Amino acid sequence: MASLHIVLHICSINQKANNHKNLCKNLRGQFYHYNIYAAIKLMARPLRLEFSGALYYVTSRGDRREDIYRNREDRQLWLGILGHVCDRFNWVIHGYYQMTNHYHLLVETVDGKLSRGMRQLNGVYTQAFNRRYNESGHLFQGRYKAILVQKEAYLLELTRYVVLNPVCAGNGEKPRRLALE
Repeated sequence: MASLHIVLHICSINQKANNHKNLCKNLRGQFYHYNIYAAIKLMARPLRLEFSGALYYVTSRGDRREDIYRNREDRQLWLGILGHVCDRFNWVIHGYYQMTNHYHLLVETVDGKLSRGMRQLNGVYTQAFNRRYNESGHLFQGRYKAILVQKEAYLLELTRYVVLNPVCAGNGEKPRRLALE
């Protein structure tokens, strides 16, 4: 309903109409129908499915693709906060990688609290980062991206992707075989 109100409000400004009913009647054939669906598409957020035992591939990128880690201490700070989030929200991390301007996580939510944990992770890290560098404002670009993963079918392949992502991007060492004793 909010989308309809916004579209009608925008149309009334553009058309300088005095009455929403007349505006709808005049525009029903062309403009009215198209704009309602466009507004709904632009304004609706995708649903986040959260449940106990769910596995997610999560990424979060720096605002304007800027760096979110400036040095090793920033990376360690983020890992410490991630550890607290895991304890508090009962997360299990199956894999992660920190790129310069974003990170990748494979998160299993034992209690189904992905949104609350991500708000804590990104929010507390942003506050600490801003305090450390005497900055203010957003550190992360929009919402984090979370894809629900079928554990049995994709966990191994997705773990490979997360671990090898920096190598493919040219930012990491090539993987080596470990000698097993």
